[in-house]
Amino acid sequence: MNYQISKRKILTITALLSFLSAGQTVAVQTEKLLDVQIFGFNVADLHLRWETDKNRYRVSSFGRSKGLINLFHKTQLFSYAEGEIMADGRLYPSLAKMSWISGKKTNEINIGYAKNIIEEFSLTLEDKKTKKGFNPLGISDTVDPVSSLKWFMIDKDEKQICKGGIKIFDGIRLVTVSFNNLKKKQAQIVCNGIFLAEDRSKANTKQKRIKFQATYYQTASRTYSISSVTYISFLGKTTIKIYDKNSKLN
Repeated sequence: MNYQISKRKILTITALLSFLSAGQTVAVQTEKLLDVQIFGFNVADLHLRWETDKNRYRVSSFGRSKGLINLFHKTQLFSYAEGEIMADGRLYPSLAKMSWISGKKTNEINIGYAKNIIEEFSLTLEDKKTKKGFNPLGISDTVDPVSSLKWFMIDKDEKQICKGGIKIFDGIRLVTVSFNNLKKKQAQIVCNGIFLAEDRSKANTKQKRIKFQATYYQTASRTYSISSVTYISFLGKTTIKIYDKNSKLN
């Protein structure tokens, strides 16, 4: 499904892997490891890395399914995005690329932005079970899933916790993230919020509300860093645990 083909190729997997490899740069680098658990069983992991250079960011991820789920469907995910960090902390992506291999089938999504508006979009689905999306050209004020991970992972001070929101276009649906309230527990803050998923692939837009809980811990610098997100997916209770790369490896 190609709504517009750009003369400018959005980055290939080769470029993504080059970004993941170690290299010399003056940008500030951060790496996180994410463990995805369903009912306490680890079913996937994700390596997330981003670079910030003044008001620009680049973020990439590599993930894979693991454990018992591989007996049914082995999946690998590659993704990359880059864009601008605004003065108020909002992210304006300029491009995003997401590719996932499920079994022997490859699926790919490319999104290009201009002034916070989607101006380029292509969707290639070899897996016929995956829902086809809708024409997103012209939609504004959204970010891609890769940039949204960076938004969640940025350390915050106490006044920023559980504030604001974000709208994510994943190539198939729109998901609006909002916060309801927070609870403070010693050196932790627990945020309760809503994922509002809009499926516009059908004639009548359907919405699904999913409650989530995000937990932040206080760091040595007195800021707060996210440690987990829990929600109920169609597979059951899902928890994403987030670690600094060095602490996880050690």
